[in-house]
Parts: sequence; structure tokens; C-alpha cells
Amino acid sequence: MNKSSLIEQYFENSLSSEEKLIFDELLANDKAFAEDFYFQKDVKEAIKKEEREKLKKELQNLERFQGSNKKFSFSKKWLVAASIVLLFSFLGTFFFMKQDRFSNQELYANYFTPYENVVYPIVRGEAENELKNNAFIAYETKEYKKAIQLFEKAYEQTKEIDLLLYQGISFLAEKKPNKAIKILEEYVSTEPKYNMQANWYLGLSNLQLSNIKEAREYLRKVRNSNSEFKIEEAKELLKKLH
Repeated sequence: MNKSSLIEQYFENSLSSEEKLIFDELLANDKAFAEDFYFQKDVKEAIKKEEREKLKKELQNLERFQGSNKKFSFSKKWLVAASIVLLFSFLGTFFFMKQDRFSNQELYANYFTPYENVVYPIVRGEAENELKNNAFIAYETKEYKKAIQLFEKAYEQTKEIDLLLYQGISFLAEKKPNKAIKILEEYVSTEPKYNMQANWYLGLSNLQLSNIKEAREYLRKVRNSNSEFKIEEAKELLKKLH
């Protein structure tokens, strides 16, 4: 279980019951985990509450003072301006001390969306190809754990290669990037129709693991392709990776 992912899911209120038990256990017994969690909690609270309010009040005071006193002295103007600069400086120092620990996770969260089902139209209640049909129903309803199992069984039965793409994406949605990479690399090795889609999700899988070199390689393939799929997103994301 990725500890950084647990903290991120806590702030997103997306922990499952099982993950919440693991989170509470780590918080109580893992000193490094607890320190990381409480630091990130302090950062978020400082940014969202205290410091935003301070800045808002400074600006409001400045507007009121300027409105009531036209002879507002140059030195006092600079005093207020300096206080605002110092406020931003404090925020920047406080925030960026720990940013590297979760910036890759935030980038991943901002850019990850499951690929739409473009290979198999769902027909509910269909007896023929029931296994594959149910796999895509689970995928489209975001039941990714169930989808993973069904895609595996459907692939064993049919050997339809595109099922691996959706199984890999399902692993990624379940925050299991190592397993996603294994499946997606197998898919890419067949030179499939949805090759660029697989490269995009391989880039995101490596990003989630902070494998920046590998993430860049896959994102460059998307950026440099003739496909229209995620080219602009790949360009944006490449600029943000350091």
C-alpha cells in the first residue's frame, strides 16, 4: 500500500473502509507517516484558511485606507505592499518545503481519467459474450476491482488484445501502477490499434510511481504521434515534470 496515496485519499475523502483501517494504524504507529500527514494537513489548512484570510484582510484594509485618506503616505503604501510580499514569501517557503513529496501525485490526479469504452458496445442482458459484456459494465460503472477480474477471464477466453488496455487502466484507477505497467507493456508489445492510449496511461503509471524519466519517454511518444489523442495534455504535462 502506497503511504503517499493513502494520505492523498484521506484529503480527498476517498478511503475505503479497509484503507481507513490501514491509515489509522499507520497514523498511530508509524512516526514518519504521522509527521508527513500532519505537515501536509498544516500546509493545507494554512493555505485554505489562515493565510488567505490574512491576505484578504490586508487588501481590504488597504482599499479602506486609500478611500478615506487621499494623502496616504508613500511609506505606508510600501509598508502594506511589503507585508503582502512577505506573506507570499512565507507561503511559498512553507508550501514548497514538502511539495516534491506529493506534486507527482497531484499531477497524476489532475490528468488521469479512464479511457472511454470504444471497443465494445454494452448490451445489458446479452447472453453471448456475457463475460466481456459484464467486464465493460463494471468498467463503465467504476467497479474497477470487479472489472480487473472479468477482463482477465474474458482475455483468457477470447484472446482479444484490447481487453488488456482496459484491464491496465482499471489497475491504474485502483492505484496499482506497477500492475498497470505490466499489463500495458504487454499490450503495447503487440503494436495494437490503441497504442497511443496505452502510452499515455503508461506515462501516468510511471508518474504515479515518480519514475519521471520513464514517464517522459511515454509522454513524448504521445506528443510526437500523428494521433490526436492527448497531444496537448502530453505537452502540458511534459512542461510540468522536473
